[in-house]
Parts: sequence; C-alpha cells; structure tokens
Amino acid sequence: MAKPILVYNSICGRRNSNQDYCTAVEVSNDTFLSVVADGVGGNKGGEIASTLVVKRVVEFINMLPIDPKTDLKLILNEAFLQAQLVIKEKIKEEPELNGMGTTLVCLLIHKDRCVWGNIGDSRLYIVTRSKCDLVTKDHSYLNQFIEQGNTENIQQIAKRYGHIITKVVNGGKDQPDIYPREVDYYEIRQGDTFVSCSDGLISDKLSISHGWLSEILCSSANLIEFVESIIDYAYQNGSMDNISVSAISYNKFQAHPLVEENRHLSNQKMRIKRFLIFIIILLLVIISFVVGNLVNPQIEIRKFFDTDYKIDSKQNDTLVIE
Repeated sequence: MAKPILVYNSICGRRNSNQDYCTAVEVSNDTFLSVVADGVGGNKGGEIASTLVVKRVVEFINMLPIDPKTDLKLILNEAFLQAQLVIKEKIKEEPELNGMGTTLVCLLIHKDRCVWGNIGDSRLYIVTRSKCDLVTKDHSYLNQFIEQGNTENIQQIAKRYGHIITKVVNGGKDQPDIYPREVDYYEIRQGDTFVSCSDGLISDKLSISHGWLSEILCSSANLIEFVESIIDYAYQNGSMDNISVSAISYNKFQAHPLVEENRHLSNQKMRIKRFLIFIIILLLVIISFVVGNLVNPQIEIRKFFDTDYKIDSKQNDTLVIE
C-alpha cells in the first residue's frame, strides 16, 4: 500500500485564542502519527497543556523502534501515560498552572496496521467515499447522560453541559480507551481516511449521522481541500469553539462525476464570458476609431500590422501605405 497523505489544520474559530494543538507526522519509516489535543483550564493553561502533550507524544513515539511484531496498543497506552506525566511535571514546576489539562486523541499507524485512543471528547472518524464511522466514545457528561437512557430535556442538557468532560489529561490518573477493542489492530484498507478532531468540528453533538464528512470527501480534489472544507462547514454551522483536524488518508482523490461535470460547465462559462468581454472591447475600439475619423480625418496609426498607415483627406480618404 502506498504511503498516506497527511494534513492538519487548527483555527481559532469564534474564540479569541486557540487552545487546540494538533499534528500529523511520519515519525519513522512506515510509521505515522496523528494527534489532536483540546486544552482546558483558561486561555494560558489550556494552550500550554495541549502543546506540551502533543509534543511529548510525538517525541515518545519517535524514539521507539517499531516493526511488524510491535504491540501498537501497548505503545499507544504508554504514550498516554507520558502525556499525563508531562502535565504533572509542568504543574510541579509552575504551581500556578494547577487546574490546566487537555483532551487527547491519537492514531498510531505502522504499515497497514493501526490503533487509536482518546481521553475526553476529541474524536476519531474513519471516513470513506460511501460511509463515515465514529470510532471513539466521548468522555463527556452529555454522552454519559445519553448512555444512562435519559432523553428528557436532552437539548437543554446538550446546550448547558455539552462542554463538560469526564476524563482529562491533567497529570492525574485518567486512562484512555484504546481501540479497536475486539482485535489487536485495525487493518487499513485503500480508501480509508482517518480524521482526528477536537469537538469544535462537531456543531451538533446529539447527531448520530456523520454522512456530511463522506459527502465532502467525495467532492474534494485533495486532502487539503477536504480538511479546509470540513472546518469551514463546522464554522458555518455555528461552531463556537476552536476547530482542529488532523487527517491521514489512503484515499485516491478523484472528484465525483457530477462535481467534474459542474467544474467543466463552470470552465465553459468562463471561456464564454472571456470571449464576450473580448468582443465588447473590440467593438469599443472600432467605435472609437470610426468616431475619431469623423471628428478628425487626419489620423495616423503607428505599427498597424508592422506597417505604417495614413488616411489623408486630400486623397479622397483612400488608404496610402508609406
């Protein structure tokens, strides 16, 4: 299988600062890592926490030898322990940062195998051109409320408590969920696109349908366009948070036939528009030329078809080549 494409992006959105931090990197030959962290604990604390955690995870994975026999789940679980440790160390150095923390979602790939895990409400989706699967579970008050079978006043609960998480990377003992649970690893298939994201990408946390990600994937010419488009979609649909996406794709990007047809029609319309503009300009030039002759019959035009021409009224307005 060919190497994947990696793209990541993070925006402030409607916030004044960005407490998210994300990356997608090839840490060693045939080993890839996608990480997204969404900081909590105030502007300064949240930004510090998310940055520290992502950098520590990348450094830790980067120094390990990984081969086809490596237990990827074991390594990823240790990476989450390292994330808790780096926050604990930072708070010990600077006690005023006590209370800071971050969510964390990580995807670890080696060749055609991958595992992933999360703490908090940052998510991972596996997106193809035909479907989209959410493959993590939010550690949040809202998700806990739903899992307990509660349905009364769900919209009000989502609005009021949708931002509250029940697990966090804060130097404590919260442990990640590591996936896939049933098997040792997920076997990557051609066409898979892995989308790690902060909760800012999900404007409706009650929705169980995520087909819009597949629709945008189908209409995107490349992975950069896909990432930019889903971030823009979330923003336009009312996201009030920072929005971060880290994507690793094995998809062969080829726009849907309908999209290609629309692009063809758009290009055709542009060519027609340019031709009409050219005709209008040409007509204006001809009109100016004619009007100029009527006002002043003694007109000289230089370098017309690389030859000088002169219209002389004394020679009955005949064209004379000099």
